[in-house]
Amino acid sequence: MRGDFLSQRGYGSDSAMPGKNQAGLWESIRRGSGLRRGCKRKAGPGKGSGIMLIAKERPGVYWDYDASGVLWGSDSLKQVGIAALCEKGEQNRVYSIRRISDGKAVFGEDSIMAGMIEKALINGASGVKAVKAGTEESFDYEAALAALEREDDLGAVCCDSTQGAVLQLLKASAAAASDSGRERVAVGCFSGEDPAAFANQLNCERMMLLCQAPEGKPAGGGLLAAALAGRLAAAADPSAALNGAVLEGITGLSKAFPEEELDILLQNGVAVLEMRAGRAELIRGVSTRTKTDGVSDRTFHDINTVLIIDTVIAGIRASLKRMLAGARNNEKTRSALATQTAVKLEEYRLQGILDSYRSPVVAASGEDPSVCVVTVEFTAARGLNQIVIQASITV
Repeated sequence: MRGDFLSQRGYGSDSAMPGKNQAGLWESIRRGSGLRRGCKRKAGPGKGSGIMLIAKERPGVYWDYDASGVLWGSDSLKQVGIAALCEKGEQNRVYSIRRISDGKAVFGEDSIMAGMIEKALINGASGVKAVKAGTEESFDYEAALAALEREDDLGAVCCDSTQGAVLQLLKASAAAASDSGRERVAVGCFSGEDPAAFANQLNCERMMLLCQAPEGKPAGGGLLAAALAGRLAAAADPSAALNGAVLEGITGLSKAFPEEELDILLQNGVAVLEMRAGRAELIRGVSTRTKTDGVSDRTFHDINTVLIIDTVIAGIRASLKRMLAGARNNEKTRSALATQTAVKLEEYRLQGILDSYRSPVVAASGEDPSVCVVTVEFTAARGLNQIVIQASITV
């Protein structure tokens, strides 16, 4: 379950500790290798402790484990950055939050910040970096977002404000952090009259824009933004289409759109949610980038495009960084860099993140002999959003 951390304890001299999502794997191993369930545990003095008693006579290696659920971040690698107003907490300080209860303790049980932290965690974020931007009477979102720019492990950032001026700051902050090698996307919720027009003003491949609020909470657009940010941070495959992605913890929406208006919003880069079977689902994961130099351009229309680019570039950068210490800018080193880069690209191709790539080109810089330039070219995989059935029928 998203948002739950399963702590497990293995038993037996040859048993390994099973991971959170390895129950099926362990069942396969058990059937194929003689591992068998068949243990009785005598309760011990501590919670979850006990003495294992074997209830079978057949020789073999037996195992058992305890599982306890805790409201905790998931095992994804990315966290969510949140800037919001609240009464409690120190302004512009970055708080690292992993538990929903910790968010309520630091920022107040009923604060919008605590609510956003909860939504981010239950939707899969491994943790939250939360910054108080001030109070209703005095606030500075720019300073709060600047504090988040220095954080390395954020997959997405969001804020509680639904005002256009603050969302422009959110967009600029995500772009600035990404330019400095701390790649992330921004998620905002706009409460103005014309979200399509505002999305055109943003026109940023790193920005997702919502325009609804939770039912009964007209000022709660930040809750939707945090839920979607958590969903993005938890995405294991950046190439997987987000259409139909469920936002946990959202039981109703402030409004629904007719199909004609829905198409206009999506075409202009506004991400829209709808309720299906009591769950809030993202219709399509679109960014606000719809134009290049004023001309319609759908290259970055799906948010997956920038997620793939960020994943590949960050992966190559980390892989090559390990080779930097003590290296010389000679033919041998450049050949090794090209090989390592190709290995990483092939890894992403096999994972389905890339469709294809060309052999990397590595050369010494003509301006600085201590600089090595690695040139890569790849084609990102595209998510499947529509299937068109063409039928020819003879009666």
